[in-house]
Amino acid sequence: MKANMLYDISYDKPTTHFLSFKVTLKSPKPNLLIQLPNWRPGRYQIQNFAKRIKNLSAKDERGQNLSVKKVDKSSWLLNNEVGEVTINYEYFAFEMDAGNTWLDDEQVYINFINCCIYDPSQMEQPCEVRLDLPADYSIASGLRSINDHTLIAPSFYQLVDSPLMASRSLRLVKYVVNGSNFNIWIQGHNPKSDTELIKDFSAFTQLQVDVMHEFPCKDYHFL
Repeated sequence: MKANMLYDISYDKPTTHFLSFKVTLKSPKPNLLIQLPNWRPGRYQIQNFAKRIKNLSAKDERGQNLSVKKVDKSSWLLNNEVGEVTINYEYFAFEMDAGNTWLDDEQVYINFINCCIYDPSQMEQPCEVRLDLPADYSIASGLRSINDHTLIAPSFYQLVDSPLMASRSLRLVKYVVNGSNFNIWIQGHNPKSDTELIKDFSAFTQLQVDVMHEFPCKDYHFL
């Protein structure tokens, strides 16, 4: 799967809570309008994730700087020609709840909907995420993994509907219901044993399958 939007995500000092993004867009049109989502899956209200972005800049495929004009709170217009474009920016990841993004010296939690700038004309195209993480970090995500720290999504829509956790202390508990594999990923202390968790989760999973008569995927991840 060849990605049209490539996201390289890294950080230098996790205690500053800034993630660094390098976004490479393949063969965009000239005078490209790039955007950051204003929506969030499951939350029917306008968001303002762009307020956490700083130092946004762009270059063409020759490495020449492009002028960037902010046209509204979450859109930027580039003066590019046809060809590959690279966009760099930093994102302040310091809000700990289910729908935002967090970085510290023990863990990374990313909701891609918060922080991934995109080309609106390529939202149906494949996306790739490459994470520069400590070698001993594990990743929990519903996205398909290419290698330890590289993930792929068939579209931008699936990317931003698939949050991610990463740390060196993730706990994984697995169970199976009706031929589907379920993965419970836990970051932090949870006093229940694996057996207790499987009993609790498999009960409501089985009920859901009984009511709906099927489960739509073979592998599912609870974060």
